[in-house]
Amino acid sequence: MAFPTKDSYRTHKGPQGSPDDWAAKAEALIQQLAPVSDLTASLGVFGFASKPSMQELKKAYRTQVLKAHPDHGGTSEAFQEIQVAYATVLQAII
Repeated sequence: MAFPTKDSYRTHKGPQGSPDDWAAKAEALIQQLAPVSDLTASLGVFGFASKPSMQELKKAYRTQVLKAHPDHGGTSEAFQEIQVAYATVLQAII
């Protein structure tokens, strides 16, 4: 019986390109998904009037994501809007 070689187990090659390419791709994605770039609008997505604590934000984020996730009957646009809003509020908190 022949044993498999070490390379036969490797099916996933990982991300391609350099970390600089990844940063550029991430920035382009943020610009593309930036309909909610204002902090007040982002806070409104989660129902906050002022900056929440980290625990309050996480709880509201999880609730909204479960409602808007495409696998649970939501739309991908609403899901992406929540992702961008979360990143915006998270940057303001930190």
